[in-house]
Amino acid sequence: MIDLKKYYMKKEIDSYKNEMYYHNITEAMNQIIRVKSIKLFFGSVVKKGYNVLDLGCGSGSDIINFSETFGSYNLSFIGVDLGRDLVKKLNSLKLKNIKFVNGDIENLYLKQKFDIITELEVAEHLEHFDDNLEVIKKHLKLTGYLIMSCPNKRYLLKDLYALLTKFKRSHIKTIAEHKHEQSQHFDEHINVRSYPEFKRKLENHGFEIVDKRRFMIHFGAKYLEPFYAIVAFVDWLLPKKIMYLGSGYVVLVRLRG
Repeated sequence: MIDLKKYYMKKEIDSYKNEMYYHNITEAMNQIIRVKSIKLFFGSVVKKGYNVLDLGCGSGSDIINFSETFGSYNLSFIGVDLGRDLVKKLNSLKLKNIKFVNGDIENLYLKQKFDIITELEVAEHLEHFDDNLEVIKKHLKLTGYLIMSCPNKRYLLKDLYALLTKFKRSHIKTIAEHKHEQSQHFDEHINVRSYPEFKRKLENHGFEIVDKRRFMIHFGAKYLEPFYAIVAFVDWLLPKKIMYLGSGYVVLVRLRG
């Protein structure tokens, strides 16, 4: 098994840019919905002068987006990532009010607390999620908020697909197990959790979920593209707060009082 930490230590900006290529419209729409939900939660809690920590920041695209969208709030950002060269290149851009730090988000201490912590599409890559949650707990102010997004291990269309395959419906292609055409030949998602599993993890570490939104009801289903308008309409009609309907979820979290 590949050592994921060593892999991320060597990862550079260009590889993140390559991964932003979406192979079909269902992938692109999931990304749009994810970003929209994250910014909705961020905007609902942010105040002027807040400091923000982004754990597993990758290319820094999320906090750069926050900085541009909420520019009038005079926010300060720190992004943390394992990639040494990545962090060095991001800091060389000299982005206003944004600093990048090389660090392990399962074992980190920055000697300060933050008003908002974001960890987006990261938890499923971590071997020691419990350690990561303790790191978050150490860095989050008592009045602060955590925003996390993750893929969903169990959701309606995935379970439906599993049921149909039992009847050997070979013409029905996989929805939930769609693999991207990435250069690496391994699965980086080593710990994908269903929403109830994820919720229990957070609660066991003293957090509570105060708001939540799901992604689209399907992901990476290329064969559905001809019917995309119908599927998108059905998705729009269905409740956004029932996590079992979505292929991923975004949550707004705080420390339990």
